[in-house]
Amino acid sequence: MHFVRQLNNITRDSGKSVKLNCEVTGEPPPLRIQWYMNEVPIGGSDGAGGGGGGDGGNSEKKSKPRLTVKRFQSRHKNGLGSRLRINKLEVHDKGFFTCKATNGIEEIQSTAILIVKVNRF
Repeated sequence: MHFVRQLNNITRDSGKSVKLNCEVTGEPPPLRIQWYMNEVPIGGSDGAGGGGGGDGGNSEKKSKPRLTVKRFQSRHKNGLGSRLRINKLEVHDKGFFTCKATNGIEEIQSTAILIVKVNRF
């Protein structure tokens, strides 16, 4: 297994959005990609995953989550891609972001640093 697209360090201003793309190919093909922020799993994995509870809130307005993980179809044979997007960046979003891919036999990972700059008005 190897990365078609590895993570790169990124610097963004607070309030902006950022997308991190991770794309892997291999034989056997990758089964899932999991994202981590400072070694803590985030989002759902792109394979079998546990369920989560609701917030129990009854609010009428659905606020869009600031952080989303989406799988995308790789153009490469036996490829799998995953995109992590964070909207409205805040200073505490800075850290180490890792994407780990596994095909059941081996696991590879790529890590990048996200730096969020505070906007001074």
